[in-house]
Amino acid sequence: MSSSSKQLVMILSAVAVIALGLYIGIFYYILSHHGAIAELESTLQNEKGRNETLQADKRLYGEFTEAKAELANYFVAREGEVAFIEKIESLGGESGVTLEVQNFTRGELAPIKNNSWELLLLQVRARGTWQEVATLLSLIETLPVRISITNVNLTSSDGGSELAPPTRSKKSATWEASFGIEALKAK
Repeated sequence: MSSSSKQLVMILSAVAVIALGLYIGIFYYILSHHGAIAELESTLQNEKGRNETLQADKRLYGEFTEAKAELANYFVAREGEVAFIEKIESLGGESGVTLEVQNFTRGELAPIKNNSWELLLLQVRARGTWQEVATLLSLIETLPVRISITNVNLTSSDGGSELAPPTRSKKSATWEASFGIEALKAK
C-alpha cells in the first residue's frame, strides 16, 4: 500500500470515527430530550383534558343556572308573599272580576315536616260574569308558580250553582266564585 492510500484510509477512518461520535452524541441528545418531550406531551394532554372538563362544567353550570331559575319560578320566593297576593289580585282586574282575598295563612306540608318549604293558603272570592270568572280561574291556573285551586264554589245571582251550567240568560247573570289557592313557598 502506498503512503497516499494509507493516508486516505486514515482520513476515512478518522471521518468514520467522527461520524460515529456525532451519531452517538445526537442519539444521546435526542434520548435525553425525549423524556422532556414526553413529559411536555403528557402535560399538554392533561391540560387539554382539564380544559375540556372545564368547558363541560361551564355548560353544565349554564344549564343548571337556567334550570335553577325555572325551578325558582315554580315556588313563591322567600320574600314573595305580598307579590304573589298582588299578582292574584291583578289577575282579578285582568279578567274583569271583583276580587277579594278573604284569608291568608301559612301551613305545614303534610305528611312530612319540612324546614325548607311551607304552604301558603289563600281564600279568594270573585264576582263577575260567567266568562270573567272562568277567565280568572284559567289565568290563575297558568301562573308559573305551582298552585292548587281547592274548594271551588260557584253560585249565580239567579240561584244557580256549579251543577247547573249557564244558560243564555245566565251568561249575563252575576256569578260568585269562592275558592282556595295553595302554593309552595320557600322558608
